[in-house]
Amino acid sequence: MKPVLCLGDICADIIIPYADALKAKSDPASCLNADVRPAEGGSAANTACAIARLGIPVLFCGTCGQDA
Repeated sequence: MKPVLCLGDICADIIIPYADALKAKSDPASCLNADVRPAEGGSAANTACAIARLGIPVLFCGTCGQDA
């Protein structure tokens, strides 16, 4: 099987649990207690990871910025 090539960038995703997001909508002060965390991501990188987990060969070509 030929590998799938994913092109794109690597960037940080910000993970906000759905329940915390709903609380913040009704009570903005609750954002201070939300379990917000960064995670590795980017749409092309996430897609490459998902394809690999399916057992399909995958290649990734992309860039990563110098910022935190």
